[in-house]
Amino acid sequence: MVTFPTENIKSNFRKNKKVWPALFLIILAGIFLRTYDFRKYLTFSRDQFRDLKIVQGIVEHNAPWPLLGPNMTGGQGFQLGPAYYWFQIISAKIFGVNRTHQAYPDVFFSILSIPLLYYFLRKYFSQTASLLATAVYAFSYFDIEYSRFAWNVNLIPFFVLIFLVSFGEFLTENEKTGWRWIVLAGFALGIGVQLHAIIMLLLPAVVLVGSAILFWTDKKIAWKKMSVILLIALALNITQPISELQTKFANTKDFQKAFLTQSTETDPVKEFILDVTCNAEANTHAISSLGDEKMCDFLYADDSRDSSYSTPLTLDKNPLELTGEIVSLLFSFLGIGFLIVHFGKETDRRRKYFLGLIMLYSSLYFLIMLSVAPGSRMRYYLPIIFLSFVFLAFIFDYLIRKYPRRYVLAVSVIFLFLIGVNLETIFSRWPHLWQLIR
Repeated sequence: MVTFPTENIKSNFRKNKKVWPALFLIILAGIFLRTYDFRKYLTFSRDQFRDLKIVQGIVEHNAPWPLLGPNMTGGQGFQLGPAYYWFQIISAKIFGVNRTHQAYPDVFFSILSIPLLYYFLRKYFSQTASLLATAVYAFSYFDIEYSRFAWNVNLIPFFVLIFLVSFGEFLTENEKTGWRWIVLAGFALGIGVQLHAIIMLLLPAVVLVGSAILFWTDKKIAWKKMSVILLIALALNITQPISELQTKFANTKDFQKAFLTQSTETDPVKEFILDVTCNAEANTHAISSLGDEKMCDFLYADDSRDSSYSTPLTLDKNPLELTGEIVSLLFSFLGIGFLIVHFGKETDRRRKYFLGLIMLYSSLYFLIMLSVAPGSRMRYYLPIIFLSFVFLAFIFDYLIRKYPRRYVLAVSVIFLFLIGVNLETIFSRWPHLWQLIR
């Protein structure tokens, strides 16, 4: 078997014991920023009260567990699977029913995603670059904001990373894949498709296309293990076909009505431009908190943007905003360039598959978002939040390799700037945190 430096993370920790305290401090900082005065700074709106009522009925009044989950179409119509409610019910049974406890799964998985991102990055990047990128993620206002919000989409970053790590192992090892990765891949797929309509389309597409590529290149595939992945995922979604049979496929009809039969004006060129710019804005916002935290607004003059194509595109911005938009585009293009070049040059099979899976996942996501980008909200980009930190790790790694004796200054400036602008946003949103630190 080809050996590469990140194959055994535990072995690397033993060889360099400095990783443990550094990663521990990063995780501690992430925990503090996500949990300080959690009750006071918790976001709780109409959808969350709806979910609280459902959970309260189950925990306190023995109502049956729901067969379907949160609604995806503004209170009427298509519903996701019930996995998010499962987590909330378990939290309520352990801690009691109230709005704060409803958000415990969100903050719990947000915290777990910090070491998971480090593990994910170490599959390709150096220890230093991975730690620095993970530290920026721990301070990311984008992730912290959603960790303080009882909402199904907030679990996406964790389950996407679990899926990419475990399914990546399957693609790399094929018949030799350990069963722990098979189980994890099935679990991540089964839960992930219940968190948002975009993920419901994206993860199965990655499995289908990834498996087809593996079969095309290797002429064989571990069908038994692939079947286990799919069976676990189907088992975790068994309540949905049960509901369909009981309601004569009402949810399927609602899905059709909400997503397939609506006639909307389309403009492929405008779709593409908006998709590119919205992805770039999200990538920059994830690492820096800069830009509109609610909506993609690069090419819109005001808040009149909507999900149709009637809103005109414009570059009527002040110089500061225009500079930020150019920097955002450059950051994304640079990251994509690094990804493509490294994929082309990589000779190690495991590392090449790692980059290939990221390219496949992000490409399919881009295609799915073509029809969504006109009215895009920032939360739609939670499925690719990890990509911003992959791009950042590429930049750190390049500076470390290119300037081994002089990289410290450049890397420190980038790192401290990103930490600083995130903290500035955090302190402006939660002023009591700044008072505590002072």
